[in-house]
Amino acid sequence: MPKKEYAQHFLKDKYYIKKIIGALGAKEGERILEIGPGRGSLTYPMLKEGFFVIAIEKDRELESYLKGENLKLYFEDATIFPSDLEEFLKENRIKYVISNLPYNVGTRIYLRYLPYLKNLERMVLMFQEEVGEKIMAGAGSSSYGALSVITQTCSMVEKICRVPPSSFYPKPEVYSVVLSFKGKEVSPAEFDPFFSFLNKCFKHPRKTLYNNLLEFFSKNIIKSMFENLELDFKIRPHQIAPEGFSGIYNFFKGEKCLF
Repeated sequence: MPKKEYAQHFLKDKYYIKKIIGALGAKEGERILEIGPGRGSLTYPMLKEGFFVIAIEKDRELESYLKGENLKLYFEDATIFPSDLEEFLKENRIKYVISNLPYNVGTRIYLRYLPYLKNLERMVLMFQEEVGEKIMAGAGSSSYGALSVITQTCSMVEKICRVPPSSFYPKPEVYSVVLSFKGKEVSPAEFDPFFSFLNKCFKHPRKTLYNNLLEFFSKNIIKSMFENLELDFKIRPHQIAPEGFSGIYNFFKGEKCLF
């Protein structure tokens, strides 16, 4: 039986299975990392297409469902394994990542891989629809926030399809969405401080950016930033495009006052 503590919803609809795998654009013989293979609904079709699949699965009781040549299994928690993700991807010659992400930890797993997207050809991930909307939201949208900005700074994201609850066992209460990600040139060393800074900017979304930043930086530094970047002191964080936040972050980094 699927386990609630692992937020297991196994994909069963062959139409969406084919669509998700096709979105990878991978060729026969490519090495694919699958996070949370479950009972192998994506795994076996990928093996049949001639891919080598490296899979990370937390639930060891699913081992009997996951057999086959060209399949390498790690029974580990993908929120913390591998500890050195960049080295793991390099050692295993992984160029593609695919996952029906568990709803309860999907964002955490996604954010682990996002800094290394530039080392991959593509990631294709399925999220709870609400999370997918936040990832894709543009400036001015009510869903726009730190997750939107960090995603669109690091990647080119494309919506592949919306997946109904009836496509899973057991049925979730909400729709899912499949997104495709291709990387941009962003240094992993900058990822964590930049995302931390974005969370400061969006801490109170209804407040102005100026008032959000007052919790963390001196008034003089903030005033200097607004004047140097010619920003309206009344601007709110959801009104600023991703590239605007890069400029704001670089100003504070240059002032050596981020931490």
